Amino acid sequence: MISVKMSTKTIQMIGCKTTWAKTLQFRCFSSKLTKEMLTVKPENVVDCKEYKDGSSVSSKEMHQFQKLVTEWWRPGGEYDALRSLNKLRVPLIKKLLLSNAKERQCQPLSGYQVLDVGCGGGILAEPIARLGANVLGIDPLQDSIDEAKHHSLKDPDLATLSYECSTIEELAEKQSNCFDIVLASEVLEHVDSPDVFIHNCCELIKPGGHLFVTTINRTLLSTIFVKYAAEYLLRIVPQNTHDENKFITTDELTDMLRRSNMNSLVYRGMFMNPLTLSWSWTDVNLLNYACHAKKPLA
Repeated sequence: MISVKMSTKTIQMIGCKTTWAKTLQFRCFSSKLTKEMLTVKPENVVDCKEYKDGSSVSSKEMHQFQKLVTEWWRPGGEYDALRSLNKLRVPLIKKLLLSNAKERQCQPLSGYQVLDVGCGGGILAEPIARLGANVLGIDPLQDSIDEAKHHSLKDPDLATLSYECSTIEELAEKQSNCFDIVLASEVLEHVDSPDVFIHNCCELIKPGGHLFVTTINRTLLSTIFVKYAAEYLLRIVPQNTHDENKFITTDELTDMLRRSNMNSLVYRGMFMNPLTLSWSWTDVNLLNYACHAKKPLA
């Protein structure tokens, strides 16, 4: 009996140790996983690879957007938060173009040439065209261009709006110095070779013209909130929309713009209320931000 009791006690001790070992192992794994998810990795972690014809387009990103081409204009759809961003960016774009000109009450942007890079389904291109601007929207995904064209046909006032399935590199090869403003809104964090992308955007701007960028800063806070909370917890952004390693810091964007001979850089932080999907300006650039730069006259 004594030996049996000792054996049982031993077994219980072994079982207890095993349970604690498993618990400790799980906690270590959880800690490691959490650390990996929330650690902001340096820029050079992103794989560098060659792209056809020097394109900055990511086939992985295109595959993600391909799955959501019918969502661009659907109320209650995956792009509600992005469409609501127009309440910030459209008035600012209008203000930039009219900074040295008298505003006309009817179609105030009439005569201005605007390029919307990575236009998707046209959710930014359309309201800019309604202000009278001649807008060209380009996107490397043909299905998104088809969706944009189809939606624009519903409004007869969009005669100054056109679309083309193209990359920024392809367009820059054909022309340069021809747009009053180039828009790259919520695009930079989805491209490969962002420095090449920015350079080609700047090549297409007229002397004295503008570049308008909105993107996501690469910080611990943006990784937590813009990536994991927005995509997996709150689900206000489709899962796998963002790769936090491709977020661009303001210092990195500043270097890219200066190498492309742009000046008068202005940064403004943006914040979205996740409950109302409404955006507001903020002095903090740690999450989403907008950047405006100008091309010198000479």
